[in-house]
Amino acid sequence: MKLFMTFIFFMAFSNNSLAKQISISFDDAPRVADGHLTGEQRMRGITQALYKHGVKAAFYVNSAKMDNDEALSRVVFYARSGHILANHTHSHFNFNNTDLKTYKDDFREAHNRLHRFINYKKWFRFPYLREGNTQEKVNGFRQYLGSYGYKNAYITINNYDWYMETLFQNYAKTTSQVDLNKLRNFYVEELYGAIEYYYQMGKEVSKRPIKHVLLLHENDLAALFLDDLLQKLKKNNWRFITPEQAYDNNFLANYKTKKIWPNNPGRLAEYAVTKGMTTGLWHKSCSEPYLEKQFQKALTKVPESQW
Repeated sequence: MKLFMTFIFFMAFSNNSLAKQISISFDDAPRVADGHLTGEQRMRGITQALYKHGVKAAFYVNSAKMDNDEALSRVVFYARSGHILANHTHSHFNFNNTDLKTYKDDFREAHNRLHRFINYKKWFRFPYLREGNTQEKVNGFRQYLGSYGYKNAYITINNYDWYMETLFQNYAKTTSQVDLNKLRNFYVEELYGAIEYYYQMGKEVSKRPIKHVLLLHENDLAALFLDDLLQKLKKNNWRFITPEQAYDNNFLANYKTKKIWPNNPGRLAEYAVTKGMTTGLWHKSCSEPYLEKQFQKALTKVPESQW
């Protein structure tokens, strides 16, 4: 009896420990660094936060942005720090506005420039998550990816951290003093809200634990506040997994939507539709007006230290 109860406890603990799993990924590397931080400061901030928490991430690279030594050095540093590099196209085209041949050529240009880098994986992340707005594009590019041996590096947790960065950079140009405490709360709370939202979605549509993939961008807000976000995740019982673990032995990796999505909500939300979910496929932070309002509220809110 004692042995049986020990087994039950072990299984319960194991299932609980697997319930919240998340991998971290960054799109658009190496983003132009002409704002609050230099490229090196951004690179150091991101990699130091990842190192502190023992996280291995994936960086999805636009090879056209590696057109100068500074930008190239960031990509090399990410790889040498043990993180994965992968294909995010050469030019970051919007597939909805690009013909299939041009999109294929652009993907191939990125492949040719990137595939010899250390820690490079044959993974592809669609810019804007747009996988084609016609059946011809969807089928044609899926076949093309397969011919090169690539996987679709989908995401499960969507958000507009790229627009949060735009709001931040525009604000930083108007003042010599940026209140980082207020911005930290804005960034962490909005992103964590999205993470928990998609976690609950996963619980509703699947009895199997979801291996989540968080979409971030290689930007200054990540450099400044990634440490805080990772701390909050740890505090709330999230377990960091590697990008490989996120995609291996994952039922979502084999799922292919039959629906044409001009604006894609992410792989988990695609799957949720097959389970009858018709609304709420995007978290509220996937809205520019919403983020503008929250950003202004965050800037005017009196920090707790001044209560």
